[in-house]
Amino acid sequence: MGYTKNLKKRMLTFIIGIFFFYISIYGTLSIFQDTILIRSIKDIALIVLILLSFIHIVLFKKYKSNIFIIFIISILGGIYLISFLSLLNGNSLVNLGYGIKISLLPMGGVLLGIYLKNKNIKIQSMLIVVFISLISTWTLQWFSGVDKLMQLGFEYAVNVKHINGIPRLPSSVGTPDGYAFLLAIIGVLLQVSLLGKNYKKFAFIVMLLTLSFLVLSTIRSALLLFVFCQLIVYLKKVSTSKQTIKYLYFTLLSFLMVFSILILPIAFSSGLSLFSRSSLVDRFSHWFSYLPSLTTSEGFIGYGLGVVGSASRRTADLGLNSTDYAVDNQYIAIFQQLGLLGLIAYFLFFIIVIWKLLNLHKQAIVKNRTVEVERLDFAVGLVLAVLVSGIFTNILEVYPFNLFFYVFIGMQLCPLTETRDVINLEKVNLA
Repeated sequence: MGYTKNLKKRMLTFIIGIFFFYISIYGTLSIFQDTILIRSIKDIALIVLILLSFIHIVLFKKYKSNIFIIFIISILGGIYLISFLSLLNGNSLVNLGYGIKISLLPMGGVLLGIYLKNKNIKIQSMLIVVFISLISTWTLQWFSGVDKLMQLGFEYAVNVKHINGIPRLPSSVGTPDGYAFLLAIIGVLLQVSLLGKNYKKFAFIVMLLTLSFLVLSTIRSALLLFVFCQLIVYLKKVSTSKQTIKYLYFTLLSFLMVFSILILPIAFSSGLSLFSRSSLVDRFSHWFSYLPSLTTSEGFIGYGLGVVGSASRRTADLGLNSTDYAVDNQYIAIFQQLGLLGLIAYFLFFIIVIWKLLNLHKQAIVKNRTVEVERLDFAVGLVLAVLVSGIFTNILEVYPFNLFFYVFIGMQLCPLTETRDVINLEKVNLA
């Protein structure tokens, strides 16, 4: 009986590892093999995993905080309902389908994260593989050059591009933005995992590597996400440290050394693209151009999911009738697609998530669970960083970053158990 249960757990761990690795290379794979199977297999697999998680959590009642789950599922259901109501405003089924696929389906990752936590699935090996894959592929592309990549089939302005003469490369993800945001969150998750096993030096190395490659990517929204998350966690540590002044001086000195020796030269080698104001000025020029009026039905339920944002860019690539408007502001994008009701639903979702994380954080402090306190610090920091980064980009529509984000948050939302380290993301054999 015990052997069978352990075998099932190992099989599930293997499947989850393969799935997460696949979505991290899907973008590049689709450049060379753009078939229906390649495009749909990740979505089908995710739907199956979410349904499995829903059955496990709701029908089998494997989650202790029933009221919280009811709130989360109700909000997700409300967002789906609002998105379908947009059909009354003339939104097409194609736009709606891509909008659900890009924006709403990954939100089910919260349930998947809770399910993985309950099953105690360990994913550190997968994180290491994806992290190494991201930075090694990007480095290879950097030395190959944009021209060589275009000869191989990468499309300019979609998969590769230049900003102020500096190349923006897709690594294994397929797009520069997708790569930068995935690197940021994988770096955070791997750092959390290593700190949980008390590998502080390795965690510091991962943080430096992530920061360096994010600077080289020149994607400032992803860099902001990573730095803001680290800052929140750092301030939390300082506020609870018994030697606050000593801690501050040591950290400040370390930061100045790293910044002057490593980060500043990289920033200058990137042509100071990180300090350019042109993209920010461009964002301000169009952010408020297409807002629906609150005196109309569009003001309450939006123009329709998929009308703007990443979904509209995708439908435009397919040659379909589309606004092809990225927005570059998550809050405005939600308001335009789902109206005031959708924006309120999203805010409620994140307010409830933050409240639950802080509540669990207090419990972990009372129970002296140091590992979980630190992990929850990162979870809160990451949520706040996403909310800040969303001011400058449609961060919740960046795949597969959004799925990793929702899954990680879901893994932190489970009630504390009597074990010391519930989600100890130790190494597993994925081979």
